[in-house]
Amino acid sequence: KTLQPLLMVAITTRSTVASLPWVINLLSERLRFSLVVVELLVPLQAALLRTGPALLYTSGTLFIAQLYGHPLGVPDLLLVGVVSALLALTTGG
Repeated sequence: KTLQPLLMVAITTRSTVASLPWVINLLSERLRFSLVVVELLVPLQAALLRTGPALLYTSGTLFIAQLYGHPLGVPDLLLVGVVSALLALTTGG
């Protein structure tokens, strides 16, 4: 029940920026983390740790490779991982 408002905002808007006030409120007031640390790290995480797009690019590439029956070796997987991480940094919040 504690996360329900945050989940509703995140699901309906699909925007990290829209859910930032809810995350800060949840972490500082309900979970009792330091407000100074939370206000520094939450926007920084939203800007730099773009895990959603990175997972999307990686899983999409692996799905297409399997769809066409193309086996991927270790160098190919490393390339997909590095390129997905770099692309994830360029996506908007």
